Amino acid sequence: MYNIFDFEGNAEIPLPRCDFGCLIFASTNGKFRDKDGVDPYNKKLANGHYVIRNVNASEAVGNDVTVWVIERAKASEFDYEIYDAANLNRASGVPRAIVTVMSAMRFRVMADAGEANSYTTRLVGFDNALDNNPDNCNYAYKTSKNSAFEGFEFQVHAPIISIVFNEQKASTSKQITIMDYPSILQNALNIRELATSGFLSSPGYNGCARLDNNQAYLAKQYQYSESNDFLAGPNSFNIVYDADVSFTDDHKVTIRDMTHNQRYSKVMLTGAQNDCHITVASTQLVIIAYDRLTPSQSFMLRFTSTGEGNTLPLIGLIAISLVCSMLRLLI
Repeated sequence: MYNIFDFEGNAEIPLPRCDFGCLIFASTNGKFRDKDGVDPYNKKLANGHYVIRNVNASEAVGNDVTVWVIERAKASEFDYEIYDAANLNRASGVPRAIVTVMSAMRFRVMADAGEANSYTTRLVGFDNALDNNPDNCNYAYKTSKNSAFEGFEFQVHAPIISIVFNEQKASTSKQITIMDYPSILQNALNIRELATSGFLSSPGYNGCARLDNNQAYLAKQYQYSESNDFLAGPNSFNIVYDADVSFTDDHKVTIRDMTHNQRYSKVMLTGAQNDCHITVASTQLVIIAYDRLTPSQSFMLRFTSTGEGNTLPLIGLIAISLVCSMLRLLI
């Protein structure tokens, strides 16, 4: 996966994965087309030595771009469909096993509720989308097998996402909507519905244990200190958070319940932690913020939302409970 910082100041970028044939997928926020009218952002290359040539001046400054290269033989192992979030043109019908979306901008992937079907999402390409994938990439969100399909709305703070449905059903996929955000609406990315389960990740997150830190995706649009508001309206919800975090003690992710007793409770996640579970009970507003989480600092925060009438395991009567080592609870 290549980003704008791989190209700026470099005349050529070699593509070793193309020596025996490759597929190149790319997304930009521009509108460039080849002279013959062919969309240049989906290329299949035969065997040979290839480079991406930067024809701009060495001092030129560009906009964000996402380029993903995969060996042709490897791609042939998967049943997939892939889209650019800025130019979605998908016909309705039964999806392939893996639906992959990439973008140079932050984007949303949405689907309406349908008949029973489970799914798993990862912030990677289709080659790492399945369980037991080669780079040991963890999931961003998943539902249990044979569960009701309640739809989803994922706001993706990464260059790519892949969704694997347990069953290939036309009714599940025909309502999938994929869109990026015009710059005027970028602030909307920080406001979400508390009633909708999903995930929040650090910028450029991939969750792949076997990738080096220098393979983290970078983008000029990313904000590495940011606050996100999760709103519920008149109803209250119980939220369970499942956190995978990896950053040094001078960084943190803060979860604030702004509802309880006209004050807020605060949980601060610090240090290298995995498999942390946090429960926030009967809330209408949660604010999640992170501070200076530049790569290789990272986190994935999955959350499941249920109506206030559902019971959740709480410790005493406090608004936030947690099960995780190295967490601090401040009320």
